[in-house]
Amino acid sequence: MGLLSLGTPLAWDDAKQYADHVRTHGIAQFLHIWDRLKDRCGDELLWGDELALTAASPLWRGYIADVDCRWDVVAASVDDRTEEERGLKSLKENSVRIPKSRYGSVSLYISDIWMNRPEYNDIDAPYDPSVFERLRKHGIDAHLARHISHLFIRDPLVVFSETIDQDDTVSNDHFENLQSTNWQTVRFKPPPANTPIGWRVEFRSMEVQPTDFANAAFAVFTVLLSRAILHYSLNFYLPISKVDENMDRAQRRNAALTEKFYFRKDVFPQGIPSPLSTPLSSPHASGATSPVEPNGENGIPRPKQRKLQNCFATAPKPDNGGTFGPVEEEYDEFTLDEIFNGKGSAFPGLLSLIESYLDTLDVEEGELVRIREYLGLMKQRANGSLRTPATWIRNFVRSHPDYKFDSVVSQEINYDMMVAIDEIERGVRKAPEVVPTAYTADRAGYKRAKP
Repeated sequence: MGLLSLGTPLAWDDAKQYADHVRTHGIAQFLHIWDRLKDRCGDELLWGDELALTAASPLWRGYIADVDCRWDVVAASVDDRTEEERGLKSLKENSVRIPKSRYGSVSLYISDIWMNRPEYNDIDAPYDPSVFERLRKHGIDAHLARHISHLFIRDPLVVFSETIDQDDTVSNDHFENLQSTNWQTVRFKPPPANTPIGWRVEFRSMEVQPTDFANAAFAVFTVLLSRAILHYSLNFYLPISKVDENMDRAQRRNAALTEKFYFRKDVFPQGIPSPLSTPLSSPHASGATSPVEPNGENGIPRPKQRKLQNCFATAPKPDNGGTFGPVEEEYDEFTLDEIFNGKGSAFPGLLSLIESYLDTLDVEEGELVRIREYLGLMKQRANGSLRTPATWIRNFVRSHPDYKFDSVVSQEINYDMMVAIDEIERGVRKAPEVVPTAYTADRAGYKRAKP
């Protein structure tokens, strides 16, 4: 979850005197990494996805809670802001009010693409002006400089006596001390020093699933969605305030079926037609070339790719410079079923966009079958034919003979639930309400059920 290091942690009063030292050298380390690797391309991008669809945390310390997810609970447990920083007292010892816990939803968009309107960064995200100016003078664009300087308004959580003095050209421990202890829903991660690891983006909102199959399904889904977004230059921007509202709604009980979420009405960039405007000959067209798509040249089908790309050209800015109306007219409230499976002619659905992207790839039949099984889980979770783990857990507890309808989860209930989850994972226990009917599993992993 954060900085991992061996050493002797200083007591808080001793560590606090090194806070400015860590911040100053942390920025120096980031700038050194930036200078060396800013033009690097082709690295893997790591993504994550919807919180409500993976809801799996309705039980806390032996009680049923009125939430389905962990996010706000963890955020409160690691919230180290002072009363001044939380806005409960006037600023005296501290220099700035901080609206969110270290463990909070992301506060800023950092891309400098033309589709990222200034109006989208519409919440209070305080930053360190001195850090911002230092980054700007070094050539860092304003969006990224604002993000990094926002992270650096906090003190380091821990300082190790052995790592106070570092060579900023070979170490990035001071930078990671602050970067890795801001646990946001999305994290932009520069390459670690002296490793082949590249630039990364983490989506961190998802809950761990009870089965390996579901965890693999969400991993595959998010990788494919990230590539579809980049391949088609899709625009999913919303005001950050609406993203925060979505996070709040996603944690409510049974949110996957009962809540609506803010989502863009039109995700296709201005001047670029939908990739679905040309119907596919089949759910996954065969052959060595893709159907005509907007990224093709002169309507000539391009060869299918065997390997996922990591570098994509961004959508060109329209000749008119991009005509924007009021931000409030760009989004509406959608159910998860509409977001994932489509809303008639208004939006094709994330799964249809992924299917269209899959048709640009050279995917072997066996791999495609497995991918479709994973995407099927997304479809069924979103339309309600499969329950979220949180709903299954609630129902298990409420139907247990030892439950007294007093919100207490006894040791007996908890033990029986763990046994049931283990049996579901191993395919011993049938649970068609929470896993696909084709699901059978053994210790080697997922297998398709025989017809």
